[in-house]
Amino acid sequence: MKTKLFKRLGATVLALGMALSVMAIPTSAAVNNDSTGNITVNNVDSGATVTAYKVIDVNTDGTQPQEPVYQWNDAVVSWVEDNYPAYIDIDKDNAVTETFQDLESDDVAEPGALAAFYDALAAAIKSNDDSIGSMVPFTATVPADATSVTIENATIGNYLILVTNGTRLYSPASATVGVTFNAGTGWTVTNGTADVAVNVKSTAPGTEKEVDTSAGSSIGNTLSFTITADVPQYPINALYTTFNILDTMSAGLTFNNDIQVYHTSDDEANLLTPGTHYTLAADPGEATFVVEMNYENVKAYDTIIVTYTATINDAALVTDKVNNKSEIQYDRDPYTESDYIPGSDEVDVYNYEIDVTKVDKNHATTVLPGAEFTLSVKDGDAIYFVLNEETGVYEVAESSDVDGATTTLVTDENGLLKLDGLGTGTYTLTETKAPDNYVLPEEPSRDITISDEDNDGLIGTGDDDTSRIVAVTVENTSSSDAAPSLPTTGGMGTILFTTVGLVLVGGAAILLVVMYKRKKEN
Repeated sequence: MKTKLFKRLGATVLALGMALSVMAIPTSAAVNNDSTGNITVNNVDSGATVTAYKVIDVNTDGTQPQEPVYQWNDAVVSWVEDNYPAYIDIDKDNAVTETFQDLESDDVAEPGALAAFYDALAAAIKSNDDSIGSMVPFTATVPADATSVTIENATIGNYLILVTNGTRLYSPASATVGVTFNAGTGWTVTNGTADVAVNVKSTAPGTEKEVDTSAGSSIGNTLSFTITADVPQYPINALYTTFNILDTMSAGLTFNNDIQVYHTSDDEANLLTPGTHYTLAADPGEATFVVEMNYENVKAYDTIIVTYTATINDAALVTDKVNNKSEIQYDRDPYTESDYIPGSDEVDVYNYEIDVTKVDKNHATTVLPGAEFTLSVKDGDAIYFVLNEETGVYEVAESSDVDGATTTLVTDENGLLKLDGLGTGTYTLTETKAPDNYVLPEEPSRDITISDEDNDGLIGTGDDDTSRIVAVTVENTSSSDAAPSLPTTGGMGTILFTTVGLVLVGGAAILLVVMYKRKKEN
């Protein structure tokens, strides 16, 4: 159940206390305008500045409260009278009226009249409104690694609490160092504890970056990026409402200038309009682009989504990866111009290398130069490469039109073929020409898969450059080992068989003649 801001501070208790004082119940304590208490502000981040402006005083006679108990502080009297006349009774010493005291407590999620009042007052104070008089606020800095800070010795009254210079966007809050009466002890500050706690409300806008590499992440391939940014929740009367989305690409990416901006989700129905909802900064500075949101036209949404594409260029070979960083920029003090970037979300896309070693099948230490290959995406077209003459490495060409682009890949004098600038995926390596004096393998094509489940650029076992390399060995059989001689007709084998046959036939004829003569003589 919602509670009344000042009613709970003791209007009825105050009346009872004053009646009891008339009955001469002794008091062991007294309150006056110099009585103090402590205000502890919670839910703040370390390093933030907490400022408390006193806007309502407690009226005392030097020992106890007296009517009117609550009076507007002299510094805000004119402003309240001009903007919220129902909250002040000028004819009763600038008394805080029942109308204000009856306002219900509310919060940022459902801002009501009370939140709107403190928000408007904060804007007036911070903008140096002429109707605001001189104010000397209490300030405190949140200690390192702390989430709260205490403002000590704040004199009795009601305070506007502002939090600035933090990493979050804070809404105005209020706290009252009040007085109460207890039979036997008399008047004390804030229920006798002299300590008040206030939990401020805040949001932490941020961004998330995603990249779709399903089309491949080799040099020349196009990547799709998505930025999801939280819309800052500024107070109603915020003086500054910066809301920019920044994106910075590494040198290995070429921006394709195809930005689309949506709210809530990237459905076509949620597409936002350039000029109405956002503009692209003419000078993005060090960023690749800056989307400047028109806050008034997008503040009703929770998130903004930016989509675009970029193509991987050959500069990615220098670092073996491309990087894309998104950031959000907003005013962490909505009453003072204070563009702030709380942090970034980054995605890295790596490229990899396939190293092929060509050797003799029967003599593994014999390397084979001059073998020719093609490499293609599995079930796709052959990939174009350009030979780097200095390193001897074939680098993926951004397109087939690049000078020196070729699909024919030749092993060097050491039998090596280095193919760099490849993304994750499955490739098909096909041998199209065997080295001199060698024959093609029975299966000239083989599949090679590059997988990086952790997306950390490490696909091997080490943490150095070799960990991004897939190494394969391809064997060839020499012509002599592959094709031994076979017997043929019409050669020496036939002569030999013929000679032996004639000898046998002649021997048989002589044997028949001899046997015939012996038979005749007998």
